[in-house]
Amino acid sequence: MAAVKVYESFPEAAKAPEKVRKLRVNVTSKRTTLPDFSAFTALEEVWVRGNMQHVAEFPKSLFACTGLTLLGMNGTAITEIPRGIGKLRRLAFLYLSDNRLTALPDDVTALGELRFLDCAINKIQALPDDVGRLGSLEKLLAYNNRLTRLPESLFQLPKLEWIELQGNALAEPPARLLEMPGLKHVLTSFPQVKRV
Repeated sequence: MAAVKVYESFPEAAKAPEKVRKLRVNVTSKRTTLPDFSAFTALEEVWVRGNMQHVAEFPKSLFACTGLTLLGMNGTAITEIPRGIGKLRRLAFLYLSDNRLTALPDDVTALGELRFLDCAINKIQALPDDVGRLGSLEKLLAYNNRLTRLPESLFQLPKLEWIELQGNALAEPPARLLEMPGLKHVLTSFPQVKRV
């Protein structure tokens, strides 16, 4: 089986967007919006990387890429994920760390195949109440946010093995995490709630 080409340049990939399966977009100019992704019908993985100053808006055109299994938007300065991400039903890996997000949209919980969610180093105040619908979730990185509580449904995630919550404003130790039998790695700001 031939290796899948990873396109490192949006202009190069745009020449035959229907053939592109993996794309990396490095944003280095003073661009505030990303190009239109809707023609990339075969796209499975996309990484958008910035330096906290160049991308201010999440590209809604990515929602047309329903075959995406990996979406990475670390360090891009986005402030919001618009409603519609739930259309990406095959998404297994979602990287949103080091941005300016204050919330995750409720329809993120429609991502039934999601195994890895990295929303660390943002300004998120609460996880969606029905985060427990993410039945395939194995790893959750939500450290260095502004979480004050954890939704009850989080404790019902059957496959969760790894969670990092340190650097939040949790009012009390989330001791219920230690009752989750599959959870192997727990990091919080409370020394009494730790499993490594």
